[in-house]
Amino acid sequence: MRSPRLAAAAALALVAVLPATASAADRAFAATGSFAVEVKPIAGSSTKVVVPTGAPAAMGRPLVVASHGWSASGDNQLGWAKHFASWGLVVAVPSFPSPYTPDYQVNEKIIEDLVTDLTGPSAATYGVAPKAKVGLEGHSAGGLATTLAAAKISPDAVVLFDPVDSNDLGKPIYATLCAPTLGIFAAPSSCNNQAGWRPFATTAKGSVLAFDVKGSTHCDGENAPRTLCGSFCGGAANAERQSTYAHYATAFLLAQLTGDAAAKAALASADTDGDLDAVTRTTGACAAPVPADGGASSSSSSSSSSSSSGGASTSSGAPDAPAADPGDGDAAAPGAGEAGCGCTTPAQSAG
Repeated sequence: MRSPRLAAAAALALVAVLPATASAADRAFAATGSFAVEVKPIAGSSTKVVVPTGAPAAMGRPLVVASHGWSASGDNQLGWAKHFASWGLVVAVPSFPSPYTPDYQVNEKIIEDLVTDLTGPSAATYGVAPKAKVGLEGHSAGGLATTLAAAKISPDAVVLFDPVDSNDLGKPIYATLCAPTLGIFAAPSSCNNQAGWRPFATTAKGSVLAFDVKGSTHCDGENAPRTLCGSFCGGAANAERQSTYAHYATAFLLAQLTGDAAAKAALASADTDGDLDAVTRTTGACAAPVPADGGASSSSSSSSSSSSSGGASTSSGAPDAPAADPGDGDAAAPGAGEAGCGCTTPAQSAG
């Protein structure tokens, strides 16, 4: 029989050859950054702008626009905005009109106009760099509006929190994107219409990092809890899972918008993060690759690589057409198709 000493030595030897696995302790960008933040309304608008306080950066700061999902309001993305701003980014948070019957083209135009204003006439007011680098973040239906806007304005980074499609509106547009894109996905439920987006998550022309967060629900993509969300959307938001969203989204935005070396290195941990599944990286033909090695990669040819921490990895090739979702695009039915935590009535909605 093997002695305890030999068994311990064998275990140590095994650990030495295994790749390091990311843990919550490794997720530096899940913690609040060093900047205090201030929320400033835009006069005559429902949009709020979250800015880092203190002395502004000499040349101004990058801009991010964070967009909410179905039946929600900007308040449901305000927590993410404060987190990103604590790391030195200026974040605009619009509240879209008609959240229960969203007009995606209207919402797209709101995002575009905000970028135009906040990197132009109003840049100095909010400490945004003139002609700043721009990132877009969107959850659920906000992910669809974000994608439509990204195709128009070519931002420097796109972050999609469990995005959904509506009547295949996003599918062909997403395939044209050149912006580096991060896609974070939750488990399928009646709220996220997973069949409408996840199968083509790697078809963008630019570089893509995409993965599933184990155990995540659609509710994890918004930062202000709503009472009934968990009942219809697979379970309520969870702070530990949201720390995974925060870490990778913040690192991605900082890597793309500021060139932060630590942020670039942090993105490499996705490949060995035990809390992720179906980790996929694709290198696009029209944008710099998502760093898998702390920024050492420099290939710009159209190619893909994938790794998985326990789940099947996805291909960068165009998949078969996704199965139709019975509620896709039907915003009138809470819990159906793109519900974006659309499980509340107007009287119950936090927005």
